[in-house]
Amino acid sequence: MSALIKADTRRIFRKKGFWIIMFFMLFFQFFDAFIITDESAEKIMNDAQRNLGMGHLLIVTVFVFLSVIADDRKSSIFEANIAIGLSRTKLLLAKTSEFALVMTLFYFLMTSFRLLWYKLCSVPLSNRQLGLIAIYAAFAVAHGIICLMAATLADIALDSTAAGIITLVIMLILLSLVLKTVETIYKINLYNYIPGGLLDAAYANAAVGIFPWQLIPTALYGIAAFAATSALFNKKELQL
Repeated sequence: MSALIKADTRRIFRKKGFWIIMFFMLFFQFFDAFIITDESAEKIMNDAQRNLGMGHLLIVTVFVFLSVIADDRKSSIFEANIAIGLSRTKLLLAKTSEFALVMTLFYFLMTSFRLLWYKLCSVPLSNRQLGLIAIYAAFAVAHGIICLMAATLADIALDSTAAGIITLVIMLILLSLVLKTVETIYKINLYNYIPGGLLDAAYANAAVGIFPWQLIPTALYGIAAFAATSALFNKKELQL
């Protein structure tokens, strides 16, 4: 399984698309950090969180999904790995590890680039605030991995790359907007029970020095997503 992970990650890193997306993300982090360096600490913090989440998280997760799952499904690499004796559960575990590796690399570089620029420009943020931005980025990676597992489930269930991408859009953008609107209009708080809401609450706790216990149900979401995907994949008929 480790050999598969190494081979797949090398293939992804050799892609022109990887470096194009990486350049775009790093440039945007630099540009955004550059134009907001003279603002208040609170505004800079809010801006950093906004630009490490939502739309940028969607762009990165779609790229990772296409590279890790869609390309392999399209070229029948899934079937080839199973044919040579790799179990379906181990194959999914390898893909989940690849999600984590590529997502972490993207967000490590994006966050480091932003924080380094803040330091060079003497932005009025304390080391604790810089650390909170790094924590927010780590939580964004966790959110992305859970959504990628859900997208994989949709892809396998419907044999459709589009279904996976739509799942990412729903989970990362639309679901949050809908539930926040419901909360505003009907005063019913459902947002805090989905992975994104739980991670937002965990970050809020971490920001004031409270243990982010919301990470526990968030991890359970991830385990449930993997278990459901594995169960479906093991029952799925494939042409080997």
